[in-house]
Amino acid sequence: MLASFAGLAVGIFFLSFTYHYVLWIYIGLSGALYATVRAHHPGLNVRFGLVDAVLVVAADVVVLASVYLYTRWSLR
Repeated sequence: MLASFAGLAVGIFFLSFTYHYVLWIYIGLSGALYATVRAHHPGLNVRFGLVDAVLVVAADVVVLASVYLYTRWSLR
């Protein structure tokens, strides 16, 4: 699943995958995998805390800044 989402992330970076059915199939598959694991191991708890949110925001800022700098540098 991680490799599939990594490939989708590359595709999403270069193209719009908003209404592409493959993205939604993989999101559904990840939800089904989570539900299956929860059925077999009810004690599983997936946490998303403040540190995780800060890391996601920091990664987004780095990607946006990199794209901005790359486009400014390549237009010279």
